[in-house]
Amino acid sequence: MKKNKGITLISLTIMVIILVMLASVTMYYGNSIISESKIQDLSTNMLLIQATLKGNLEQYNFEVQSIKPEDTTAIEELKGKYLIGKKLAENPEIEQKFNDLGLQEYGYEYYYLDTETLASLGLNDIESSEETGFYIVGYTTDLDTSDEEYTSNVQVINTKGYQNNYTLDSIQNL
Repeated sequence: MKKNKGITLISLTIMVIILVMLASVTMYYGNSIISESKIQDLSTNMLLIQATLKGNLEQYNFEVQSIKPEDTTAIEELKGKYLIGKKLAENPEIEQKFNDLGLQEYGYEYYYLDTETLASLGLNDIESSEETGFYIVGYTTDLDTSDEEYTSNVQVINTKGYQNNYTLDSIQNL
């Protein structure tokens, strides 16, 4: 009588179970790596925007100190020169998306950055759209001149965000 030298049904079942386990572990870690890369990509884009605009805000704060507070025309001219972006009121759709997020803070003036504005800043690879999320920046412009130290800040927000995190600070804390 000849012995069959094939794979038994039990060994085949065990092999399939092991392959399914390996595939599920691989998919879990693959999804984890994809999620991490999305966070890093968004964070990097927001850091680039913040770094680019912070210098402009510092220059604005330096020049505005030489202007009397009553001279609102000169202050608005400086804002137009140094605070890059378009005021949110100029685009009601984006303003509504921003308002829905509930991220408005006292002391900030909010502007949105379209793709053309980002490209003019040398940030050609960053897109501001419905698909990727609109980039909104908040500038602190009210300086307390009685205090010798002041903090100027550029807050960067993406309307799409990542898992209900929309600001640069919250995304970096993930």
